[in-house]
Amino acid sequence: MAGNGARMEVSAPAAAEQRQWRDWVDDGGDLAEADADDIGVSFASLGFLWAAVRRKAALVCTLAAAGLLAGFGALVKFPPAHQATASVLVANLPGQPAGSAVYDDQGIAQSHTVADAAARLLGLPPSAASSFATDYTATVATDEVLDITASATSSASAVRAANAVAQAFLVTQARLLRAQEHLANASLAAQITQAQQAINAISASIGRLSAQPASAATRAELGGLRSERSQATAALKVLAETNTSNEVATQVGTTTAIADSQVLDPAWPIRQHRKKELLLYLGGGLIGGLAGGLGIVLVGAVVSDRLRRRDDVARVLGAPVRLSVRGLGAPRLTACRVWTGKLTHWRRPGAPGPAIARHPDVRRIVAHLASLVPPPGHGPASLAVVPVDDIAIPAICVTELALSCAQQGLRVVVADLCSGAPAGRLLGATEPGVRSVRTRGMHLVVVIPAARDVLPAGPLRARLRAVAGQDELAAECNTADVLLTLASLDPAVGGDHLSGWTANVAAVITAGRSSAARINAVGEMIRLAAIASASAVLLGADAADESIGAVPQPNLPAMSRQTPAGRHANRAAVR
Repeated sequence: MAGNGARMEVSAPAAAEQRQWRDWVDDGGDLAEADADDIGVSFASLGFLWAAVRRKAALVCTLAAAGLLAGFGALVKFPPAHQATASVLVANLPGQPAGSAVYDDQGIAQSHTVADAAARLLGLPPSAASSFATDYTATVATDEVLDITASATSSASAVRAANAVAQAFLVTQARLLRAQEHLANASLAAQITQAQQAINAISASIGRLSAQPASAATRAELGGLRSERSQATAALKVLAETNTSNEVATQVGTTTAIADSQVLDPAWPIRQHRKKELLLYLGGGLIGGLAGGLGIVLVGAVVSDRLRRRDDVARVLGAPVRLSVRGLGAPRLTACRVWTGKLTHWRRPGAPGPAIARHPDVRRIVAHLASLVPPPGHGPASLAVVPVDDIAIPAICVTELALSCAQQGLRVVVADLCSGAPAGRLLGATEPGVRSVRTRGMHLVVVIPAARDVLPAGPLRARLRAVAGQDELAAECNTADVLLTLASLDPAVGGDHLSGWTANVAAVITAGRSSAARINAVGEMIRLAAIASASAVLLGADAADESIGAVPQPNLPAMSRQTPAGRHANRAAVR
């Protein structure tokens, strides 16, 4: 910018984009209509998800640390049980298949009968004896060896528990073998008794027939009974001899099995891998917390309707993103306190930083906004900055641009149409009206509409002079070189009044702060206000964003997009 009355040059790309925006408005907003039907965000790529994780790295790390602490707490509160193993040699009865008998012994060892006996040996109360069965296991080592593994809160308790279970098993097994022996002997005795009863019955029959008168039939029947009794007596003798031998064999087998069944190896504690347990608990907690944090971040990024990519913002807004910066996105900078007459310092959380006015990204934005200010014509060169979400940084940029223009000798009018007048406060004006202020040795005119004036009429409309109370504003703007406006748009009241303050708009959008519907509504209000040129500035852009922020024109050949005639021809061809 030159001195007073100097003209502002506009770059060729800016002029081309202004012509493109006018063509869009003249064509009835076909692009805006297309975007209104599809204002969704782009497909979530790997780069998009990685950028979301980087943005929320603090949350992910916090949840991972919480999972690590939870794992440590679980290790302290519920430490892994100490274990001990005892080996028991189980002798088989003669004639009993070894392969299947050991599994019967395994079932006996894990029965509640053995568990209750072991609990009594350990002196446990009846209430604890019922759950003791879950504190040990019996596994088959070989056809004749059982391994009994007990768990407890200490190695000594685990050793005592394993030894108690082994002793209880041997006692229970001996009792069962004796009971089995008695049952076998009782069965043989019952057979002898039954055979003797049969002999007695035959003898009684013989006695009855002998008392009857002799006859050939009687003599024949007596002969048959005496022969049957002889055979039964011989069978009983053989059965008795067999019973005696079986009883001896069963007793010897049972005694041998009981004597040979013993504790092969007393219980010994199993070595505990402390590092492995520590890694298991802490690593599990860390992985769980990390997975939870990543899940929250990734799901939130996928389902969120907050726009971040330049192409998404441009498509939904209906205007190109001509500048994007990475260092000013919330919450990278803390909210500043606004003091009258000076700019306060904005600092990054936890670290000192330069004044916000000297921040490199602020300087880039101010330089970019200066390039958007058109050359003055019949009236002042005008530019409106529209904050879509955060208002602090746009207010700083507008005041810095105004001071930069004033330093070059230009007469500058700053209109603050936002609630609370943030730009006016930074320049030292807080009351409604048209006021001349002096900041940093520069004279500026600040315009703040009254609170009741929801749609303040701008000086660029011819009817302004006919409105009562606007003569002072009209006089200031007629002699001004630059008119800078900070205006927030509310869908409830629309943005038709914006054309009375400027013909050029720069919307400032913070990545991830505004929804697609909000950005689209601002674009629609700017378009309906018949603004000649509009573009966007994106704050806090992702480093992984490779899009350029150009406005797409779907279904139109490239050569036909250059002129309104070409677009009308393509539109007719589509129809």
